[in-house]
Amino acid sequence: MGKGMWITATVSRAVADQLAMEYQSYGWPVEICAAEQTMTFDRNAA
Repeated sequence: MGKGMWITATVSRAVADQLAMEYQSYGWPVEICAAEQTMTFDRNAA
């Protein structure tokens, strides 16, 4: 986990929260930056 290219997307807080819950259910590392409402995830995690 945590290897490879990371992707950053700017979305609404509601979308970020829903995506974070989904990606965490896959066991992927998720980080939400509330100031910018940015979410990052590792596309190679699964």
